[in-house]
Amino acid sequence: MSDARLENEHRGGCENVSPRMLQTDRWEPGVIYSEKFELLPPDAKKIVNVNLRLEFRIDGQKYLTPTLVELRLPNRPYRKKEYPSSIFESKFDQCWTAQQIADVTDGEWIVPPPTDWFVNSVAYSLNHVKLEALSDPVLFMPKSNFWTSDKRPKKLPEKIAGIVATKRIEDVPKDLPQLLVKDLGAWSAAVELGFAARQRFRGRMIAVTGSSGKSTTVKMIKHVLSKSNDVFSTYNNQNGITVPYMVFASVRANHAFAIMELSAHSLAKMKRGSVTYDLNPDIAVVTSIAAAHLELFGGVEDVAKAKSNIFCGMSPGGYAVLNHDMLFYDLIEKRAREAKLNVISFGRHSKSTIRMSEIQNGGVFTVDGKTYTLNCPVPDIQLYDALATVGVSMAAGVPIDFALKSLLDYKTMLGRGNIIELNRNGKRLKIINSAFNANIGSMSGDLKFLKTLEPSSEKRVAVLGDIAELGQNAASIHLQLIEPILASEADRVLLGGENMKHVWDAIKGKVNGEWFPSYEEVNAAIDDWLKDGDTVLVKSSHSTHFDEVVTYLKTLPPIKLDPSELYFPKALFDVRDFLPKGMTPEMNGRLPNELLQEIEGDGKLYVDAARSFNAMVGTAKLEGVSIEVGNAFRGYRTIQRQEQVFKKRFGEIDANTKLREGSIRVAYDGKFWQLNEGTAFAAVPGTNSHGFGLAVDIRHANRSPTKEWLAKNAARFGFRREYVSEPWHYTYIGSRAEIPNPS
Repeated sequence: MSDARLENEHRGGCENVSPRMLQTDRWEPGVIYSEKFELLPPDAKKIVNVNLRLEFRIDGQKYLTPTLVELRLPNRPYRKKEYPSSIFESKFDQCWTAQQIADVTDGEWIVPPPTDWFVNSVAYSLNHVKLEALSDPVLFMPKSNFWTSDKRPKKLPEKIAGIVATKRIEDVPKDLPQLLVKDLGAWSAAVELGFAARQRFRGRMIAVTGSSGKSTTVKMIKHVLSKSNDVFSTYNNQNGITVPYMVFASVRANHAFAIMELSAHSLAKMKRGSVTYDLNPDIAVVTSIAAAHLELFGGVEDVAKAKSNIFCGMSPGGYAVLNHDMLFYDLIEKRAREAKLNVISFGRHSKSTIRMSEIQNGGVFTVDGKTYTLNCPVPDIQLYDALATVGVSMAAGVPIDFALKSLLDYKTMLGRGNIIELNRNGKRLKIINSAFNANIGSMSGDLKFLKTLEPSSEKRVAVLGDIAELGQNAASIHLQLIEPILASEADRVLLGGENMKHVWDAIKGKVNGEWFPSYEEVNAAIDDWLKDGDTVLVKSSHSTHFDEVVTYLKTLPPIKLDPSELYFPKALFDVRDFLPKGMTPEMNGRLPNELLQEIEGDGKLYVDAARSFNAMVGTAKLEGVSIEVGNAFRGYRTIQRQEQVFKKRFGEIDANTKLREGSIRVAYDGKFWQLNEGTAFAAVPGTNSHGFGLAVDIRHANRSPTKEWLAKNAARFGFRREYVSEPWHYTYIGSRAEIPNPS
């Protein structure tokens, strides 16, 4: 028996085909290479030490060695099978201690953490550090090139409690703990933490894969299980190659469930075999099989085989939750049965464990003869994901009624069919944002959802971009969209991308619309295609960037107003012509405290104005007249206070704003603002004489005897009315020499 067979067993291969003469590092999973060929070893740099269970056959009977055989070469990397007992000593609310991290990675703390230091999450990207899914404090373990990147921020987020690197990082806070991992590297060290986290995890591990619906299913399952459990799940679509190991590194002892999203890459494109050999799922879910990633796998059947590797590493008695309506269901179910798993299927198929004859919201399904009603606020295509969640709930021992009740308040994920309602240039629009990913099945499903959601065909608009990674048959596969597009009866169809050009050529005489080379040309033209009341579906693969179409529609265009439409208060004079020596317009609302003096009653004014005002108050009092200020903000106002008052009384004008006839509109901070209905006017911040500490608002200034006294005497103290419309507003424009002695 050649070592080729050992490697194939490790990688989950199971088919015999004609042998080929290749170096061992180029062998394919599932292929037995006969001993009669001379074996060519791989490049030594590619050899990794592993533990394998040997298989041999005698007269067709298969035998396995009872223990793992250690295959090792000196000075080659090797993943530990067992970790120090310290990793099991975690507290419920802690993920990793300093000692545990050092034990798992064989690292050295060159900047030791303080006593009782711990982290609750592990991240390899700053974008992930910011996510709510990762609890703080966070251990940051980026690739080495992060520290030399010109895109690296000057300051790390506060959530980061420690870093892991291959050399000392100098330009970080001196007290930030640093772990040195010279042998592994930070990336591999994070993978090791993932291995160790799985080894100590005592909860149930749920793995989810499929051509579409993975992320939605993961979120739905978490939504249900977290109602009564601590649950960790894949975040931000992190599902490729070795990434699931790193994601698992953040699983804590208090988590009852860990839900991992796994891509076909992680299941079939790893040299060491499927990630599930190490992650050992208790429950595996396959949501769908479709023409996706064909550039990597060749055909749809190959995609199905890759997805079925999710069962590798599972123990007999585990659960496989399968979409009975998906392509190659029989192939995938066979793999699950071979792994001695319990199969729970869902869908319309008559033999489904969870059978729903018509996939629709409010529809009924049956399990063991009992009928249930499914209500979940998602597009119909995602009801399959809801049924998968019911299947997982059954496998996890969660009552079906509890799962269905939990799904009632589920919220659709961003870019997976979430609905956005907005007003753009006076046009009320409803956007179905499904631009995160696509295959033929999901795009067809979303076109059906468009027709269901919008009853009027005249208000349906489909904006569709290319489906990526379909290989050499991409053009012909895209033509499968012709029937779903026509069946949607969309009033307008806007297509974008090289492959959608073939679709457009086939339908352009049958629909109203246009083809565009890319999303950028779509954005340039889409406003002309939209009408008030439209429902717009935006669907494509993520790599085509059609999510930028959604972003564009959500970004309201700038408002342009003619200067003649803007309001400027009519003042009797320009206070800037009377500013004290040394004061500039830029100082409005920003006067230093030493230039201010308290005034009678309450508040402050510029020192000269304050002295004059206090003299005026004293003189009036001697003559039997009371002059009072309203409150502390009737005198000097800081720029912050001016902005507070302004924004309380004015609303920013955007494309959704109804411009009232005769309303007051002003310009401020590069934007236009409209005075709120029934609200008193407030000056634009930075222009009010209150900001210079020269103006004061006097209570009862329009009543006798205060009115007559001010009219006769205010000018003697350097104060003048600034606005005809504001009889209470007096501004100081005199000088110190003009202030009379009130005695």
